[in-house]
Amino acid sequence: MNISKSRFLQAIIFWLTHCCQFAYPTSGSVPYLDTKNEHGETPLHISSQNGNERITQLLLSLGANISATNADGNTPLHLAVLYDSVNTTKLLLEHGADVSIKNDDGNDPFLIAATPELQNMEVMRFLIDSGASIDTINKDGDTALHIAISCNNAPMTKLLLDHSADLSVANSNGDTAMHLLAKNGYGNIFELILNKSFDLNVQDKNGNTPLHIACWFDNVNVTLFLIENYASVDSKNIDGNTPLFLAIWSGNAEAVEHLLNYGAYVNFVNSNGNTPLHEAILRKKSHLVKLLLDHGADSKAVNGQGNLPLHLALFNDDTDTAEKLITFTNSNQDVDVHVTTTHTTVYGEYEDP
Repeated sequence: MNISKSRFLQAIIFWLTHCCQFAYPTSGSVPYLDTKNEHGETPLHISSQNGNERITQLLLSLGANISATNADGNTPLHLAVLYDSVNTTKLLLEHGADVSIKNDDGNDPFLIAATPELQNMEVMRFLIDSGASIDTINKDGDTALHIAISCNNAPMTKLLLDHSADLSVANSNGDTAMHLLAKNGYGNIFELILNKSFDLNVQDKNGNTPLHIACWFDNVNVTLFLIENYASVDSKNIDGNTPLFLAIWSGNAEAVEHLLNYGAYVNFVNSNGNTPLHEAILRKKSHLVKLLLDHGADSKAVNGQGNLPLHLALFNDDTDTAEKLITFTNSNQDVDVHVTTTHTTVYGEYEDP
């Protein structure tokens, strides 16, 4: 016999021993009916998680506290959902179980039903019909929609969107559902939100818009959708980087070209004093150099450390890029290619946006 069934039987024996000596009252509650065990569970908690409808119905009819919480803050409804006891969940809801109570982990029953381990849409529908909030958040600030998109669960995403889930809710990292979609690029989910309304330029805690994220994670389809729908191509994050910088870092020429064709400023200067051309050379994305130059990148721009793009190409021992730059500028003048140790420190490591 497993532990949960043993505990269930113990609870029922306890209840029979202490309660059956009393006649069922016509009003009020049965003595000892809500007595808790060492885990803070009442008999109703245990019958609910074990899916025993008959005992659950009996306990409810005798006035068991349907909102009692155990040591973890779970109500019987939390446990019925957690243990995938569908019929017991429905029974508790029919008896008015509160769908808004959150446990010690910050989860209400709806968020438990949405967890990656469960994602039980039948239970989610029951909870929605009983008034559960679609946009309730967990301790990380995630809604069920955040969870559905992160797990690439298109049916669950559709269910939530059909019930008007808010695409603009940001979690603790400042990520909206669109930020997560821009990161993961799930095509089947992407199609579901094409006609939905949301803020294209919402920023996360690092100042990144969904377009920044789509460019960084190399999701060209999302990138194109965003810029075609007038997402700002020159929005800056906290490091002063526009989406063009992140597209360059990912090395995706198609994304870079889309941004440039839609008006991204090619000579923008970030917080490090670098233009996109400087960054392309620093990150050894030599295949992007000509594309940037053809769209007006300034080959003579000096960065915050006093370096031309040519200095950086020579520092990287990138002869091909150096030749492209020299040819483009049509200049044979001497260039100071001295790079100090400080430069090595500045450009030796990069952080994600």
